[in-house]
Amino acid sequence: VSAFMARHIVGAKVAAAAGKCGVPFDQHAVDIDFLGVPVCRAGLTVPMDEEDMLRRFEAPEIDITVSLGMGEASTRVWTCDLTHDYVTINGDYRT
Repeated sequence: VSAFMARHIVGAKVAAAAGKCGVPFDQHAVDIDFLGVPVCRAGLTVPMDEEDMLRRFEAPEIDITVSLGMGEASTRVWTCDLTHDYVTINGDYRT
């Protein structure tokens, strides 16, 4: 989440997180898209228009698609706002 809030566009961080999921897969089969834009194909970073991507990162939702190249199964994961401001606001009060 911190990489996205900093608008740091690095597919390798997502690939590294996938690598820690506990499921063996071939890293050379991994494809990753941010907001429909390819950032990794066959395990390798692909060129992209960084200015275009930074504009896209202004969207209220950021879709990340990861294909492990292992079949047709899929899942959807939702996460939430874990920005610095969110943590500060929710850490500043007591119940």
